[in-house]
Amino acid sequence: MRLAWAVAAAAIFCFLGGAARTAPIDFCFAAWPPFAALEDGKPAGLSVEVLTRAAARTGFTASFTELPWARCLRETASGRFDAALDGNPERREYLHGRHSTTPVAIAFWVREDAAVQAFTGYDQFAGQAIGHTLGYNYVEAAMTALKGQLVVAPDDAAEIAMLTAGRVDAIIGDLVVIGDLARRMKAPIRVIRSSSREAERLPS
Repeated sequence: MRLAWAVAAAAIFCFLGGAARTAPIDFCFAAWPPFAALEDGKPAGLSVEVLTRAAARTGFTASFTELPWARCLRETASGRFDAALDGNPERREYLHGRHSTTPVAIAFWVREDAAVQAFTGYDQFAGQAIGHTLGYNYVEAAMTALKGQLVVAPDDAAEIAMLTAGRVDAIIGDLVVIGDLARRMKAPIRVIRSSSREAERLPS
């Protein structure tokens, strides 16, 4: 955690050019526990903690506002916010630090009673409906292969609810985030375990 604070502090200092600043650094975020979420009405989570402490160490304060992810990106691009929390490095149109405060591992999830046991390739989902969250940028190969099969959910909780209700056959999402949220929702879903090291990095 100390390394994460140091990296984030350096990134903040470089991002602001070391300039004097009295206003808070304004971050927006979409609910993405355990990294960022509102708890008792206040921003909390691993990313919020890291950036709050990193800002303090460089003499700044940080402000966090929860928004839908697509809106968070738009308002960051427009200059309303200084940065968006926990963005995907594959978004090439945005500036990224060299080190992320959030490990991202994308996986597919199915209902507990589903017959599928392992990820063997995108073709195993042929003819199936796959849920994903609005505004999220998954690996390009997955989005291309599943084009026409994707069903959009407004947020991760709705994506999980679609799967448990049988509206989709599988969902794609972050391993840590979907796992944490599914446990809290007591959702009867499971991640597909890969049968090879290549699939372990899915989608690659």
